[in-house]
Amino acid sequence: MARSSVTVEGFLEALDPDRRAQVEAIRAMVREAHPDVVEGIKWNAPSWALHGEDRVTLNTMNTERLVRLVLHMGTARAEDRKAPPVLADPAGLVAWSSDIRGLLTFADLPDLEARREAVVDVLRRWLALPVRP
Repeated sequence: MARSSVTVEGFLEALDPDRRAQVEAIRAMVREAHPDVVEGIKWNAPSWALHGEDRVTLNTMNTERLVRLVLHMGTARAEDRKAPPVLADPAGLVAWSSDIRGLLTFADLPDLEARREAVVDVLRRWLALPVRP
């Protein structure tokens, strides 16, 4: 299972073909959104950091078996669950749990590809935000 993977390649090898295709598409979108992101494994899944700060993490280990992207600001900034999100989301893609933590959820690869432009836009704008206010 991908849980024991220590590399992105090991994580990918443990996925079934459909899920792997979704993950590969997401990886391409994150790189397109910001070419300087650094990919690694954190929290048992691919995660992307920018300037040493964790910013986006993949979630595939959930009871719904969905592929999700978690937008966050690592531990550098305190969350406020009552404050509005720090990022406008005109497409309504992000389910916000706090001002700096949100989920983008994808049912399958066609769902992800249909929203590709909006997803890359959200990621680009998310990664442009400063971690420290």
